[in-house]
Amino acid sequence: MTQETVIDNIRQRLGPLNNQAEQAVKEVLEMLGLPREMALFKSSEETFIGANVSPAEYEAWSREERLQYQTAPEKTNARWIERKMQELRAAWIMVIDGKVVLNGSLTDYPSDDEFDAFCEKIGKFPFVFINSRVLMIEDWQSSPFVAINPQRTALVGRKAFLKLQPVVHLDFASRQTELEYV
Repeated sequence: MTQETVIDNIRQRLGPLNNQAEQAVKEVLEMLGLPREMALFKSSEETFIGANVSPAEYEAWSREERLQYQTAPEKTNARWIERKMQELRAAWIMVIDGKVVLNGSLTDYPSDDEFDAFCEKIGKFPFVFINSRVLMIEDWQSSPFVAINPQRTALVGRKAFLKLQPVVHLDFASRQTELEYV
């Protein structure tokens, strides 16, 4: 959980914070010696921890901040997300205020225009989680994909990428791939 996520949780509980209060929280976290990405709160299977931001706030962030917005709650709430995916038999879920507001299969993920309209209607940018178990090869370790690249942990079909439209960063020197959902 980042400092921003902690501040968002405080805003959720106390209401808007002025710049001075926000700075005080950041300084206290640093004085405590907590790393910027430490999971300060443990998720349970019953409670989602994370605060949504407005679409305008999200759009103003850098690529790294957007990635952190998505990955920190995914780590903190892994059990909750997995349980929701199983309950809903979903390939993806969108979460606002700790509740799944949309979910579906890889073929019914909203288009960019539908997603933007949804964000504007709700006034918040949802957390989007993709079910990593949707497309799996049963005996991955003995598959030819691992023989080519031993660090590969998944192979996702072209159709899923065309539908979800992530930004894919390929680092050929280190044989690493990073996905970003912008």
